[in-house]
Amino acid sequence: MVLGGGDDDDDDEQDLAYRRLPLSLRAAVAIAEGVIRAASDLPAFRPVTVTVLDAAGGVLVQKRMDGCPGGAYWKFSLAKAATCRF
Repeated sequence: MVLGGGDDDDDDEQDLAYRRLPLSLRAAVAIAEGVIRAASDLPAFRPVTVTVLDAAGGVLVQKRMDGCPGGAYWKFSLAKAATCRF
């Protein structure tokens, strides 16, 4: 796979899952909104809280759907996002 139009070197063949590319705020918002849309389309719909982190573990976006209980739900969302970083 060639990224950025460079040559087809071994470095470009690295699995993208192992790269830590910077995530823009725009991309983080798009990810969160996509998750909310997908959750809304589920047959057994339940409101969720979505958290998107940067590579360092800082919160870029956290969104809670209407009807989602407050309290610990945002903490669960943050913990799940943090475990996905590794």
